[in-house]
Amino acid sequence: MIKPDDPGTRRGPAYGRRTAVGLALGAVLAGGLASAPAAEAAPTGSVCMFKFPYSIDDKALAGHVAWAFQTAPDRWIFGSYSTKPWSKSSWTGRDMVNNFKKQGYDGYRCKKTHQRLSSTATTTWKKLRGTEYRLWTNNCLTVSLAVFRSYSRELRSLPTPTAGTNKLPRTYYDKTLPKYGFGVNVRLK
Repeated sequence: MIKPDDPGTRRGPAYGRRTAVGLALGAVLAGGLASAPAAEAAPTGSVCMFKFPYSIDDKALAGHVAWAFQTAPDRWIFGSYSTKPWSKSSWTGRDMVNNFKKQGYDGYRCKKTHQRLSSTATTTWKKLRGTEYRLWTNNCLTVSLAVFRSYSRELRSLPTPTAGTNKLPRTYYDKTLPKYGFGVNVRLK
């Protein structure tokens, strides 16, 4: 037996109100009184680049960076490429930031993305961590960018560090990332 107030039926007060609201909304939209732009999809992921402090009298004059990407709500994979590559999986955001802070990193910038292709980014990292480190062509910055590009198609527009000071991780972090939507430098000290 069907009850008059059963939401699955076409009878009863609940159906009448929904129908009236639906018809009114349809009439407004059909009449052109309300035209809304297509809604953009909400960001579903994030990437962050961490920076190690640099100074003129330090061996890291060019700077050093590390990467991180979100795999799920408050879950991250992060790592760094150098002559001894390393990575960590499935950490919370707070634990990840604390880990970088303990290692001496002094800041990070993040960007929200509309894609979260974490398995593709993980595959890219696993492939690149086994490659030979080369100071100018296969380093902490180039590998971080490769991981980011495989995480989200919208990050494929990040420029390759090919010439001048744009090659230096510290300059890329300070000057280039902000131009591509990465947020302000969050200090860890």
